[in-house]
Amino acid sequence: MLRMAAPAAVLLALEAISSPVAAAPAQAEAARRLQAHVRHLADDSLEGRFMGTPGIEEAAHYIAGEFQVMGLEPLADSSYLQEFEIPLGHAVMPGAALTIGERDLAYAEEFSVLSVSGSGRIHGMTAFIMDTEGNRLAVDIPRNLKGYIVFCIIDPDAETERWTIRGRDGLLDHIAAIASEIEGLGAAAVVFVNGGPDSSRSDLHHFPLNRAHQPLGVPVLEIPYSVLEEALMFEGITLKEMMGAGGTKQDAAAGKTFLLDGPVCRLAVHTEPRTVKTSNVIGIAPGRVSPDEYVVVGAHYDHLGYGGLASTTPWRREIHNGADDNASGTAALIEAARAITARGPGRSVVFVAFTAEELGAVGSQYYRDNPAKPIENTVAMVNLDTVGRMEDDKLIVFGATSAAEFESLLADVNLKHALEIVPKKEIFGFSDQNPFVEAGIPSLHLFTGAYEDYHSPDDDWDILNYEGLASVTAFAADFVLALAGGGVRLTPAEGLGKRPDGPASRSGGAHLGVVPDFTHAGPGVMLKGTVPRSPAETAGLAGGDVIIAIDGEAMTELRDLMMMLSRHEPGDVVQIEVERKSETLVIPVELGVRSSGGHQEKRD
Repeated sequence: MLRMAAPAAVLLALEAISSPVAAAPAQAEAARRLQAHVRHLADDSLEGRFMGTPGIEEAAHYIAGEFQVMGLEPLADSSYLQEFEIPLGHAVMPGAALTIGERDLAYAEEFSVLSVSGSGRIHGMTAFIMDTEGNRLAVDIPRNLKGYIVFCIIDPDAETERWTIRGRDGLLDHIAAIASEIEGLGAAAVVFVNGGPDSSRSDLHHFPLNRAHQPLGVPVLEIPYSVLEEALMFEGITLKEMMGAGGTKQDAAAGKTFLLDGPVCRLAVHTEPRTVKTSNVIGIAPGRVSPDEYVVVGAHYDHLGYGGLASTTPWRREIHNGADDNASGTAALIEAARAITARGPGRSVVFVAFTAEELGAVGSQYYRDNPAKPIENTVAMVNLDTVGRMEDDKLIVFGATSAAEFESLLADVNLKHALEIVPKKEIFGFSDQNPFVEAGIPSLHLFTGAYEDYHSPDDDWDILNYEGLASVTAFAADFVLALAGGGVRLTPAEGLGKRPDGPASRSGGAHLGVVPDFTHAGPGVMLKGTVPRSPAETAGLAGGDVIIAIDGEAMTELRDLMMMLSRHEPGDVVQIEVERKSETLVIPVELGVRSSGGHQEKRD
C-alpha cells in the first residue's frame, strides 16, 4: 500500500509559494503526492470501489488514515467513519437450481437468475415461445400457460439492436416487459434463451444492477441456446426441428408458439432485498475565530466496480477504476485538507469523502440529514468531482451564482493562481453539492471537464494531468480558506433551497451519448466527443460539432438539451441540427436508453 505521510512542513505549503522559482518544486511535490493517492485509490486491487465490496472499505480506511495523520478531529465516537446502510437491489440466495428433464444445470455457468426475478420453487411442464416485437409478444398464445415454465427464445437481431444501440439497460427493460406479459398469462416461471442456432455465443449476459425494476412475481432466468439445445438432446428432442424445418426465426414465426408436454422442468430461486453497510469519511479542522460556523468540503470516493451500474461500455466486464471520477477529487480533498489544516482556518472546515454518489448522491444526502456539525450553521459547500484532466488551465465552476459573492471571490482568489475560471450559472448540478443546494446552502462544484472514457475501464491513473490536479487543489485550498476566514458573509441566490423541476433532478428520459465541452461559452452545445456505441456515435455526431437545434427547437445551452432528452422516450428519432466547421447539417438520431444510474451523469 502506498502511503504518503510526510510531515506537514513538506506538504503543499501554499502560503509559502511567492515566486515561480519557489512554485516549481512545490508544484512538483504536490503533483507527486496527488498521483500517489490516485494510484492507490484507482488500483485494480480495489476493484472499482463499488458499494459493499472490500475495495471501497479499503478506500475508506485509507482516507481515514490520511485524516488521522494530518490531525483532523474525528466524529464524536472517535471514528472518522460515518457508517450507515443502504438498499442495493436484490440478492440471489444460495441454492438456485434448474433441471431440464434429467439434466441438472450449473448456476452462473449454464444458467443465471436475472435481476428482475422473483422467487419460487417450480415443478412443471414446458412451453417454448419464439421472440417478440417491440416490448410485447409477437405471437398469439393458443392456450392458457398456467403452471408452465416458459422458455422464450430471444430474437438475435432484436438482441443485437438493443445491446448496441440501447445498451443492456434497454435489453433488460425489454426482458422485464416480456416476462411480465408471460406472467400475466399464468406462467409459473420464464426462462430467456439467448443466442440462436446460428450463434456461437454460449455465455450469459451481465445485466446492470437492478434499481429501476421491482422483482416480478415469478422466477426469471436466462440460459444460452447451446446449453438448452444440449439439455434437450438428453431427452431426445432436437431444438431446431421443434422450432421449424430450418430452425430459423422465419420458421418459428410460421409455427408461432411451441408447446411441449415434456420434458418436465424443475427450478428453485429465492431472492431477498439486499442492504450493504457503507461509510462517509469525515474529518474536522476546528476554526480559530468562528468554530461554530462551518464550511463543508467534499468529494465522492466510490465508483462502479466492474461496471454493473451506469457503465458507458456495458459490453466490457472489466474493472472501472474511476481515476478521474473520482479518485482525483478524493486526492485533492486529502491534500487540500492537509494544507488548510496546516494554515489554520477561521471558521471550522468539515472534510467529507462521500460514499454512494454513483447511486444518486446517497452519501451526501445522508450527511445533510445526519450532519457531523449543525447544517444550519454551514455557510458554504465546495465539491471536488472529476478534477484530474485540466486542459489549458481551465477550471469549470458549477454553482458560481449560488451566492452573490462567489464570482468576485473566485476572481480574487484566482489572482494568485492565474487559472481560466469558467463560471457556470447552473446551481443544481451533477454531483454531491445538490443535497446542500436543497438545504439552502451556497455550493460550488469544481470540475475540469467531461471525456469520452467517462464511466469506462479506460479512466485510469496514468492519463491524468497531475500538475493540473495540483493547481486545482491549491486553488481549492485557498478558496476554502477565504470562505472560512470569517469575514465573508454570503448572500444565497434566490430560489436556493428548492429542488428544481427538470432533467438534473431526474434519472429517466432518453439517452443521446454526447460528451459536452463545458468550456464552450457561445450559443449551442459544443461536443467534446461521443460515448462509444451510443446513439450519437452511431448517427455520426463528432467532437467539435455544435448542436444548435433539435426538431427545430433551439439549443442555447446544455440545460436545453437535457430538458429535450427528458421529454423523449428511447426509440424516438429526432432531427439534430449541428454546425460543423463552416457547414450546417441535420442528422437524424434514434435515442437510446439512459444508463441505470441514480443521478444525472456528466454527459447526456
